[in-house]
Amino acid sequence: MKGVSDVIAVLILLLIAISLTVTFYYFATNILTGQMQGIEVRDIFCSGNVVSMDIKNMGINNVTLITCTRTSPTSTPACTLSGTYPIEPGQTNRFTETCPNTGQRVCSYRLLASSGGKAATISITCT
Repeated sequence: MKGVSDVIAVLILLLIAISLTVTFYYFATNILTGQMQGIEVRDIFCSGNVVSMDIKNMGINNVTLITCTRTSPTSTPACTLSGTYPIEPGQTNRFTETCPNTGQRVCSYRLLASSGGKAATISITCT
């Protein structure tokens, strides 16, 4: 009987080792893929009411749309980016948006690429 329990113990240890390896591989590939997706705002400036943003595709897929949400001023959360799609991987395109109201104000945005990944949050003071 001692031989049977040793074989079972080895099989259980092998199953544990295999399951841990598969789990590690799954999480590692998801983390790396998630980090390779998304957009980055390389430059931002404001002229009058027009906010210009140079947005770079940090991912491995084309960005065909960027969802824009204005977080400040909060009275007008909807925003639409004007620019050229798609943004090829590694490329930067310029987009513009209108910062509402007049006088000195801070316009803040949350941008999310259609290809997924990390959202970009930015703020700019317009005068």
